[in-house]
Amino acid sequence: MKSQIESILKNLIDSTKNGSLQWTEHDPKSKARGYKRKMVAKGSDDTIFHTCIEYRLVGETWQLQENGFFIENPDLPDGCYLISKYQNPMVVELRDCIRTHFCTDLNPTIETIEELLEGISKGISISTFRENKLNDLGID
Repeated sequence: MKSQIESILKNLIDSTKNGSLQWTEHDPKSKARGYKRKMVAKGSDDTIFHTCIEYRLVGETWQLQENGFFIENPDLPDGCYLISKYQNPMVVELRDCIRTHFCTDLNPTIETIEELLEGISKGISISTFRENKLNDLGID
């Protein structure tokens, strides 16, 4: 089974690099698309491949996660097979290939999170938020 998985991953990587396999974003209107994207491709036999390219914020540093890779086909047990980087490190190579070719604008910034956090702060109490901002500016 290991050789078949390697063959699938190698074919996916090569097909992604040469442009014969197109990956699409599962939800291009997602609010999380600035740091997380589920990417999907379909084989000629209707097998669906997908992975999530996701950054997580650790402290003030964005870290690219090493998520698993899914193969969906009705003939597989439970219709799905998950490959982790521990089973095959080529999963990380495939993720990077997809990111390079189809997610070139996926580059999260701290400013994005700062804006979100400010919105959360406003959501607690807009009047207190406004009052605190005025106090920070020295306006009473």
